[in-house]
Amino acid sequence: MTYLSLGFILNNLEMIKNDGFDILNYKINDQLIIPSIQTVTDGTYRWVRPYNAIFSLSNKDDNKLNSIKQFIKFTLFNQSADIKKQIDKVYELQGLILLSDKELKQMFLLNDQLRNQSPQELIANHENLFWVSDYSFNPVKFGVEF
Repeated sequence: MTYLSLGFILNNLEMIKNDGFDILNYKINDQLIIPSIQTVTDGTYRWVRPYNAIFSLSNKDDNKLNSIKQFIKFTLFNQSADIKKQIDKVYELQGLILLSDKELKQMFLLNDQLRNQSPQELIANHENLFWVSDYSFNPVKFGVEF
């Protein structure tokens, strides 16, 4: 058994099957659940794990760290319709699934006063609460929890 990303599977399904492998489907209440962008997005197919990008916030090279931060901010929070459309296309081509607003908000170290703000409001006004160590959360968590 091996674990592959949905994006890899969708982009290489014919090769995977030609090499003699099958993709795991399962049943819930006699309903066959097949992995797809739709079934993962709507929560029907639940054998998933998030992709985590890990980097040090204490990187000694400020230029490199700022470049990483800007790229992550650009891909997760960009509100330009044209750019968002291009980002969405890359996600689709790679078989990636965009995080929901709820999932994005889990990545901020929030207090009760900020919980009702959108991810865009949070990144605009409280960006420092996004760039925090996983160990700052209570309980400690790594990435988005589904």
